Amino acid sequence: ERLHFLIRNSSDSLVIINADGTQRYVSPGAERITGYRISELEGRRIDTLIHPEDLEEVMAAWNDAVEHPEKTVTVQYRHIHRTREWVASEAIAQSFLDEPAINGVIASVRDITERVEAERAFRDSQSLVNATQRLTRIGGWEWHVAEQSMTWTDETYRIHGLTPGDQPNFSAELIDRSLACYLPEDRPLVAEAFRRCVESGEPYDLRFPFLTADGRRLWIRTIAEPVREEGRIARVRGTIID
Repeated sequence: ERLHFLIRNSSDSLVIINADGTQRYVSPGAERITGYRISELEGRRIDTLIHPEDLEEVMAAWNDAVEHPEKTVTVQYRHIHRTREWVASEAIAQSFLDEPAINGVIASVRDITERVEAERAFRDSQSLVNATQRLTRIGGWEWHVAEQSMTWTDETYRIHGLTPGDQPNFSAELIDRSLACYLPEDRPLVAEAFRRCVESGEPYDLRFPFLTADGRRLWIRTIAEPVREEGRIARVRGTIID
């Protein structure tokens, strides 16, 4: 009774699939995910429920589960829906075909539409941010105090004359590379301003001549401010503007 209650009230759909791919058992969660009644889903082959473009990947996961019953297999795909055509889903499956009491593949299916849409919105937002930085020639950076690590945006790399992705994006080495682009007499001023911002939270707004790694001469403006968490300076965020 306890197990029945848990399955009935789970937001996921629990499915037992026969060796021929037909769904022998489908839990009530499937009705919430797909819009179909259980009676319409039980007895259907899984290849009739999956988007044609995702079918090859799902069947590859199915074969992997059947051939390796000792492990679980995860796959994302689009599942048919009664009114919305398709719903983004994630299945975690394991084969128990060799277990007489089960004689099937058990899968837990989850609706991940909100997650997929959030990831897509994030990618679109990042694309907009990157385009804005490129067009305005403003780069961003962040120093993580506890980890002692630096993160640069793509435009920050370009302003420094470096190729995004080809350089480290996780260590103080980026600070050294940045300081190397300033004139020797200006480097101590920039380093001191950065140190005061990290240690005491003093923001800065500086302008200096700049020699990029690929030999271009620029004037840059660099602005920074602290980010406090629970009263402590956790990060320093800044911009660098050509």
